[in-house]
Amino acid sequence: MEAQAMATVKEALAALYHHPDDSIRTAADRWLQEFQHTLDAWQVADSLLHDERSNLETLIFCSQALSYFSHS
Repeated sequence: MEAQAMATVKEALAALYHHPDDSIRTAADRWLQEFQHTLDAWQVADSLLHDERSNLETLIFCSQALSYFSHS
């Protein structure tokens, strides 16, 4: 499950930052915002932060997700 969630987060981030269609970017942003508030986000974010293959966009998103949890 976690591997699938990690892949989905990466796909959503790629769509958000690189897809040419505005509606796809909006949907990806909405999904990422909702996911960021789930309990699964903590573990997925932690795993992605420790994955040396994660790009800068992924690292920023994961840092924000963990920050959300630490402040809520």
